[in-house]
Amino acid sequence: MRLMLSCFLLAAWASVARAQDPPIEGNDFAIDAVATPVLASSRITGLAGAYTALADGIDGVPWNPAGYASRTLWELDRVEYDLTASILLGGSFGENDYFLNGRGDGFGVEDFVFLDLGARLQFGPIGVGALFQLQTYAVPPRDDGTPAAAVSLMSIHGGAGYGLFDGQLVIGGGARGVTFDTRIIDASEAFALSGVGLEVGSVFRHERLPFRVGAAFRTPVRSVVVEDPETGETPTQVAGLWRPERVELPWEVQAGFAIQLGPRPLNRRYRPKKDVSRGLRTELEAERCARELEQVKRELAAVLPGAGESLELSCPRLRRRARDPRWREEQRAWYAAARERMEADLETAEAAIDELWDELYEALPRRHLLISVDVLLLGPVSNAIGIDAFMDQTRRRRGDGWSTTFRLGLEGEPWAHRLKVRVGTYVEQARYAGVSARVHGTAGFDLRLFSLFGQSWRATFVVDGARDYVSWGVSVGVWH
Repeated sequence: MRLMLSCFLLAAWASVARAQDPPIEGNDFAIDAVATPVLASSRITGLAGAYTALADGIDGVPWNPAGYASRTLWELDRVEYDLTASILLGGSFGENDYFLNGRGDGFGVEDFVFLDLGARLQFGPIGVGALFQLQTYAVPPRDDGTPAAAVSLMSIHGGAGYGLFDGQLVIGGGARGVTFDTRIIDASEAFALSGVGLEVGSVFRHERLPFRVGAAFRTPVRSVVVEDPETGETPTQVAGLWRPERVELPWEVQAGFAIQLGPRPLNRRYRPKKDVSRGLRTELEAERCARELEQVKRELAAVLPGAGESLELSCPRLRRRARDPRWREEQRAWYAAARERMEADLETAEAAIDELWDELYEALPRRHLLISVDVLLLGPVSNAIGIDAFMDQTRRRRGDGWSTTFRLGLEGEPWAHRLKVRVGTYVEQARYAGVSARVHGTAGFDLRLFSLFGQSWRATFVVDGARDYVSWGVSVGVWH
């Protein structure tokens, strides 16, 4: 009886609390755009977002900008590239309390999709790249006649990094731009807000140590209204939706530690492959000069005996050139043939070196257990509401104080050369007052499929589940 009464009182309190949310009646508010669940590529999500110390690949840049220049074990060439594409789908197994507002009404939207696309280039110790991330929400029409709308939150990361001490200490930095866009479906009405902030990060990854330490810091991003290019005006409302004064991401500080158990190394110095072309080209040019020097001496001796021996002529800077046209034609033919042979020898030598380095990488042991932990500190956003409250047009306060998140991820390869498995957990702190945190569990795997175009390909699946929340994702990529 007491339990039933308690449940009734709790439901009544929640109903009253919902009714007490005042409606929005002006533009004097901000949107706290923090995504409290982990939204990332399949590997990072499978590791529960514990990726600050790992920072490998362009998809790790939102966790640590050192990812622009942090080389993986298999990135052996001076010039390397990295591509990523992932998608996470929410709400596929029922309605989710994605915003962790504690109201029990799920998304308040019909669909939610997270997409990221990125590319990175490595030039020796230098890395540059960009990552595009997009969250989209489909807002259904409301009973008061407000039409359906499409809401998107887009962020773009761009920057560069540098690997010191052969990549054992990596630093990186760049900018993150955020655009919040609302468009009314079947209409031309829309408004957008955009802004830019800075981010820096570093990773310590000594070759002889089985662990890494990483840290990152991001300044706030305050997206302000973008004027309509046609009218030069900024609307206060669009189809009944009051426009926010700004959309804000707070400052962020995060730190991470990762350790790998087992014979497989976690860290590796960047050692450039030996440039055999320089030696072969130097030898060819020396032989070319020596041949011409002998011809010059012969031509001088024909005019004045002994003149060729008395002049100070030497290679590689020959101050006098051969003049016999027939000899010069023969020299051009000889040089073309010699250069062709050198290029063939060079191609063979470089292929042998590449094959050797690939064999050394493939010979690395596969058995390992990677353990990674993260701590993330998020700052407050003043006078803010959540995206869900904006869609409901109610002043449900969010982000009044700072919040802390703890993440833990594990990765191993139980089936060598065929299957990698990841599991993790993280605490999602609510940005709404009076709402309790929830614990997530994540899991995922990489399955090696087949070889094509000289590469081994894999399929990846990941799932993230918690109280009133499930998301999942798939991706396809190169197996390493």
